[in-house]
Amino acid sequence: MAGPRVEVTGPYLEGAGSPFIQMHNLAGPDEARRFVEHWADLGATSFKAYTNITRAELEPRSRRRTRSASR
Repeated sequence: MAGPRVEVTGPYLEGAGSPFIQMHNLAGPDEARRFVEHWADLGATSFKAYTNITRAELEPRSRRRTRSASR
């Protein structure tokens, strides 16, 4: 298809305890996985992590990126 490739960034990934009501606070790794899968299915190609996210909550994001890159 002609035209530029658009890279769509999903919403911030933020862990529990964030003072920012604009960001969804993830309740743990399982919710992080569902959150990433949902936005990736809608076309998001990358995600931004904020300050209160744990390594376990970041893992689904990296796995999704690895799978997408190998396609």
